[in-house]
Amino acid sequence: MKHIRFRLGDSIKIENDILIPKSISFRPKHQEYQKHEHDTGLSVLFDWVSASKDSTYSGETSVGLDGALLYKYPESLEDAGLRVRLEDDIMTTLFTGEEKLTYEDVTLKIGNSVMVGEYKIALAGFDKNVSHRHYTPKEGDIAISAQLEIVNTQTNNKITANPIYIIQDNMPMSLKEYVGAEGLHLRFSNIDPQKEEFTFKIARDKRPESFTFSMAVAKNVPRSDYVILEAKVFPAINLFWGGTILMMLGLLISWFHKKFRKNTPSVIS
Repeated sequence: MKHIRFRLGDSIKIENDILIPKSISFRPKHQEYQKHEHDTGLSVLFDWVSASKDSTYSGETSVGLDGALLYKYPESLEDAGLRVRLEDDIMTTLFTGEEKLTYEDVTLKIGNSVMVGEYKIALAGFDKNVSHRHYTPKEGDIAISAQLEIVNTQTNNKITANPIYIIQDNMPMSLKEYVGAEGLHLRFSNIDPQKEEFTFKIARDKRPESFTFSMAVAKNVPRSDYVILEAKVFPAINLFWGGTILMMLGLLISWFHKKFRKNTPSVIS
């Protein structure tokens, strides 16, 4: 397995073949990724140009972060005999750790909006039916989910985010909403019921404009998408069937014999 560093759009020659990482998606569609829950994740979409098969194959390799655990989902191109896997460094490059984030406080009322950098953020309302995999409800909890409508004024990209505010055992806490495509971290931090004002903390990943990342590439990998069927020759199969037929004949004869004796009148002298 070879470990190679790339930039998006590079064409890297590996022996006689070429690997081209095309783009990054923050909504992975990798089959194995979809089977699990993650806090965040991404995929790299790539093309593999095979000289020996004179064909171009497309693939997607993903990584997912769940708490402190990083899961890798390699792509297997069976026809090309290829495995491609993302390495850890892409996550540390594109995702900023909580301890390195700089949050900005934003206070909103329902229906109001505010500009944060190139983002226009509006508070549309709330949802009291809170469901989150990191939240276990208890009796007496106060839980509310904010409905934030965010527009990137440079790209006109529209996003909906739902950070959660919880009071449990008289202790306030928040569950962060992360928007991977924009690198936005949003926390619902405070409620002022008298002024009907709601405070949010907003931070953004510190992503470089240009960066490299590593991928592990393995060629000539045996196929794994087939099923092996095994057939065995059983020389004594005729004896087995012969014994079975004799048993059935014996059962049939005993049934006729029993029926015949039952219907035959007994003679009393």
